[in-house]
Amino acid sequence: MSGKRHLRLGHQLRDEISGYLQKGLLKDPRIGFASISGVRLSKDLRHAKVFVSVFGSDEESTSTVLALQNARSFIRRQLGKDLHIRRVPDLTFVQDDSIAEGIRISLIVDQVISQEESAKSEDDEYSDDLDDENPPHLPDERMNADTALTASEAPSLPTETVSESLSWEPIVKAISDGQRFLLTGHRHPDGDSLGAVTGLYGVLKALGKEAVIFNDAPLPEQFHFLPYAELTQTSIAPDDRFDVTILCDCGSANRAGHGFPSSPEQRGTFVVIDHHQTSEMEGDVIYNDPSAAAVGMLIYELAQALDVTITQDIAKSLYTAILSDTGSFRYDKTNPHVLRVAADLLETGIKPWDISSALYESAPIARQRLLARTLDTLDILADGKLATIHITSDMFDATGALPHMTDGFINFARGIKGVEVAVMFRKQEGGWKLSFRSRGRINVADVASQLGGGGHRNAAGTFLNGSLEDVKESVCESLMNVLQKEFLSVEA
Repeated sequence: MSGKRHLRLGHQLRDEISGYLQKGLLKDPRIGFASISGVRLSKDLRHAKVFVSVFGSDEESTSTVLALQNARSFIRRQLGKDLHIRRVPDLTFVQDDSIAEGIRISLIVDQVISQEESAKSEDDEYSDDLDDENPPHLPDERMNADTALTASEAPSLPTETVSESLSWEPIVKAISDGQRFLLTGHRHPDGDSLGAVTGLYGVLKALGKEAVIFNDAPLPEQFHFLPYAELTQTSIAPDDRFDVTILCDCGSANRAGHGFPSSPEQRGTFVVIDHHQTSEMEGDVIYNDPSAAAVGMLIYELAQALDVTITQDIAKSLYTAILSDTGSFRYDKTNPHVLRVAADLLETGIKPWDISSALYESAPIARQRLLARTLDTLDILADGKLATIHITSDMFDATGALPHMTDGFINFARGIKGVEVAVMFRKQEGGWKLSFRSRGRINVADVASQLGGGGHRNAAGTFLNGSLEDVKESVCESLMNVLQKEFLSVEA
């Protein structure tokens, strides 16, 4: 009965929204010639992913999807009236490129047929060429009796790199086929990285899978409250083998720290789940969504794709991840969907104060002493638009603080009125760890990329060798050039 209900509601949503487009009910001029190709409902019917096919350029497709996203509240209210349902699923509109892909494959087929007619002796060669294309499923192949519209995914790509189509199908398959998993995030983990990893551990546990959590150093004390955190291993035996390794919140195995398995034989299928705009991706299967507010949001989606019920333990981890990477729901990516997911997690019974208190109001005295010394290094440049702070080895020694305790220090520099960009220079073995923060007008991910790092538009980082004076002078010069282009009045 549940499957029939999903199918019926999926058809109804598709037909009604398609009708709104055909009748011109949505007046936004950004909406192009579009159709609704499918609807995928979550298990609890609270969320619906609506696939939109747009006939036109990439720009027209993007603007159409954005316009539909902006009209979600109106569409939900209209659906409630027209379908006479009290609880309309939350809607997320995503681009479905299956029609465009179908046209592309048709052109390939036509070309091969033409070649066959002119050189029939080479039939086998052309057949091999078509196999190499590995065409994705077309709409009528996806919408069969088993999957229908409610179980459809965005169309598959020719490889298992899914950063463009954003389909969970390859990762769901890897998880379904595997039994033993290795889970990790980037070294010096933050709340999103650890929350995503421990949340994913809970998801795999619910599926009856065996999993190992790896971090190359003991976890920071502030994260000890997370479920399953106590299971974290700081080393992996050379003869240990895994069916699947999943790396969260970064795209490179190098960032997983010392001791992370390097051989494919030991790691098994290497899966990357990330949301960084500038990540270098190296997994066998990749899911990278820079629009996601946190990797915790992506693990929530994956749990839905796996039909796993969110327990309190999973919810606690994922809420921590989202809370951490949205700056306690303050940053730009805190959209209505993020808050709805957070609300769903809270409905499991987790206590937001307990999580916030553990993250932000349980600091050891050593951290606060280091913060006081760090703020003494504050330097304001570029007519007040650039702020820098630094932390030396001597400052760590004098206070007894540890490197992970510096998380959040840079926000004190960015929080000064008039500052557009802040940089923190933190001493590490061999050089300086740089953290960038922006208020939004300056893309610090671009700056970090030019220096060998990466990140998000408003938060990025890198590592540089040299003395503090040389590194700071070079970085500040680059930033002031960027600021001068954005703010013509800026002077050094």
